[in-house]
Amino acid sequence: MRGASRRAVRRGVARGFVHPGPLSRRQLARRRGPARRHALRLPVPPQQRNHGNLIVSLGQLLPLLAQKVAGPWRQRIEANVAKWWSTLEERAMEPAKPVNPQRVFWELSSRLPDGCILSADSGSSANWFARDLKLRRGMRASLSGTLATMGCAIPYALAAKLAHPRRVVIALLGDGAMQMNGLTELVTVADRWRDSRSRRGA
Repeated sequence: MRGASRRAVRRGVARGFVHPGPLSRRQLARRRGPARRHALRLPVPPQQRNHGNLIVSLGQLLPLLAQKVAGPWRQRIEANVAKWWSTLEERAMEPAKPVNPQRVFWELSSRLPDGCILSADSGSSANWFARDLKLRRGMRASLSGTLATMGCAIPYALAAKLAHPRRVVIALLGDGAMQMNGLTELVTVADRWRDSRSRRGA
């Protein structure tokens, strides 16, 4: 594809009008080179488009997939994950005064109720949230992500409780985020907790 044509395709892709054709093996080889890395931004179209309910389509496709036997690569990954969980437990059990905060997250993990909703703030609490908590099916968790915005855990938890009054909601944050807006958000808790209680039938 020449320079002018490539720019036209980029403009069309950005506007949602056209899609570049399927990449040949030669094109892939060229675009993997250092000089063509910028071209990886071009989306690759699907080989087969789906028209209709994606859940229904996936339900029909899944039986056609064959379960692969666990090979050396998967066994190595599973061994590394198990080793990492052991390392996290050792770090959580290290003594500290008054308490090792990572121990709090580690102990909370096995005590999380089914279907609970978690929210985590930025900072060290986000690290321990991501490392030490094992989420099970049916749980939901939110944090500010790559924005690293502080003060989001309590508002997220309040919104989750108002939307799902029957589910347990837990906010995980440190003293900095609590002082930023967590303390003032307790005013909202005091104002709205009766609404949540009545909606869950307590």
